[in-house]
Amino acid sequence: MKQKIVLIIIFTLLFSTISGINSDVIIISNAVNDKLIVESSNVENHDTDIPIDRIFILKFSNVIESVIKGDITLFEIDGSEINITISSQGNELSIKPVKDLKILTHYKLVLKKNSVTGTDGKPIDEISISFVTEKESGGKEQTFGQQFGQIAGQLRGYIDFLAKRRSDWAVSIPSNRKIISEYNLNKETEEYRDSFLIDFEVGFKKGYEDAYRNENFGTVLGSHADGAGHGRFFGSLLGDIHGKRDFYNNRTNDWTRWLPSDRSIINEYSLLKDDNNYSKSFVHAFKDAYKLSYINSFRVTNVEDNKIIKENGMKHGQTIGKLAGEVQGKLDYITGKDNDWRSNLPIDGILIKTYNLDREHIEYMEGFLAGYKEGYRDAYVSTFQGENLQVSAGNLNTEYISMHGGVVNSFDQEMKLEIEPGTIYVETALTISKLNATNLPVDTYIISATSGYNVKIQNISNFMDLRKPIVLEFKYHGPETAGIYELKGGKWLYLHSTVEDNKIFTVINTNKYAGGTYIVLIDETYKTMDDIGGHWAARSIETFLRRNHISGYPDRTFRPDQSITRAEFVKILDNV
Repeated sequence: MKQKIVLIIIFTLLFSTISGINSDVIIISNAVNDKLIVESSNVENHDTDIPIDRIFILKFSNVIESVIKGDITLFEIDGSEINITISSQGNELSIKPVKDLKILTHYKLVLKKNSVTGTDGKPIDEISISFVTEKESGGKEQTFGQQFGQIAGQLRGYIDFLAKRRSDWAVSIPSNRKIISEYNLNKETEEYRDSFLIDFEVGFKKGYEDAYRNENFGTVLGSHADGAGHGRFFGSLLGDIHGKRDFYNNRTNDWTRWLPSDRSIINEYSLLKDDNNYSKSFVHAFKDAYKLSYINSFRVTNVEDNKIIKENGMKHGQTIGKLAGEVQGKLDYITGKDNDWRSNLPIDGILIKTYNLDREHIEYMEGFLAGYKEGYRDAYVSTFQGENLQVSAGNLNTEYISMHGGVVNSFDQEMKLEIEPGTIYVETALTISKLNATNLPVDTYIISATSGYNVKIQNISNFMDLRKPIVLEFKYHGPETAGIYELKGGKWLYLHSTVEDNKIFTVINTNKYAGGTYIVLIDETYKTMDDIGGHWAARSIETFLRRNHISGYPDRTFRPDQSITRAEFVKILDNV
């Protein structure tokens, strides 16, 4: 049971960007029963049914100002031109034949490039073609097996009807061995081959029964006894099958390879039962239609095959490139590099080797490489900017401190400031922000144990007048050679630090504290002095040692109570 629905089919042609096709728009259609079938188009190929009483509607990307009517023509397949009326409204151009279209007849619509001008006075180079169509409700896209099976079943159903044989699709369907041979299924996997055979049977049965039982077909035969029309119809069906089959079997485009002889056509379609004029017209039209349909089917299938290969390569490349771009974008941001997606993009040779592209079709390889770079670029930039936005908007925490004191934590709870009550009397906003990357000391023996954090003071004077020391603390797990460092003059300056209970802290006792940038670094070369423990100046001695202002003796002693010379004192001052 068929029901009419509105189905808009869009064919788009960008003259400036698509190559390998004619600059004119050409649509070849065939009228069968009460429908037009689009058999080929250099825009896109579809086998959509179009009621013949409908108008060809061309939709443009701009409002139409003028049309060169002589550059829009409709032909029968024999070359005779059909008069048409042309009208435009907005961005739509309507093309309607002045006479009814014949059934079992091919038509070609040609639209010359630059024949339609927009309101800006320039030719419109983007068009689409739409029709109101008929489609069976609940339908879905057919597989290759169903498509080939339905075409073959339709042909055999018409043949059996003409030969007055009993309708029996199960008897007429080719054997599995013949189907496997004709469609080159030995090269496919067993799973695909079995699926193809099942789908072929489904399609064959539908095509056969539709053709045999088509109530309108008897009317067509009775109304159009012209053998040329019937021969053209059957020749077109067989040429379409052979053109597709030869392409998929990796054969050359040669329409004469499988063209039946006159005797075979006469016998196959029981033409001896009809008069001589009908038979001759049938055979002649059959060959012409077979040639046209074979060549067109072979070429369109070739275009579609290459298109699918390249599109698959593009899609797969985008998927892989996106994953790689996300990883590299985040890594570059974390390590402090600039947003430059090309800096670490693999060269084509590496991509070809990594993903075994040299074993693929050249069209797939080219599509994969283009897709990889596009996916890599988009993911890299998006990830890099996303990380930057997160740092800018989320990697900071602000607390307000008054005379009651309090604790200010970084947003990730890795670093904090502890302020006792009575330390300050002016309410102050303290902001701790995590830095993505900072310039570390050039010495290779220095290891960064944490990220860098910046403390910002915001009040009337932009500093805190400390009445008591405050404690700056990091979460830490590691050796006691670590220390908290402050960024001063572009260099990291050690602050006396204490490591205990999975934390490291330093005491800030300056009177006027204006904030700063801090980090935990591990100095792998630092060795503690054995004789400064418990000394009244131990804290200052250790700080000077860690800042390289002074050094101990080779036996790991500092000898804090030993006198120093004038020269040694001057040297210390110079280092400081």
